[in-house]
Amino acid sequence: MTRPALAECKYQAKAATIAIGQGQRYKSFSSAIAAGIDDGIEQAIDQKELIEDCMKAKGFNQ
Repeated sequence: MTRPALAECKYQAKAATIAIGQGQRYKSFSSAIAAGIDDGIEQAIDQKELIEDCMKAKGFNQ
């Protein structure tokens, strides 16, 4: 039962954070790389929190 719920929560979290960092313009290659790393970290943190909240809402605890 946990696996389908976890898969659903991961899917929803990914869909909710897909636009992080989209549509930005950068003046240099190095600033684009740095922003990409920052966006990836932000996306991962947000997804982790969304997954945890989703699983709690489904009645699962850590």
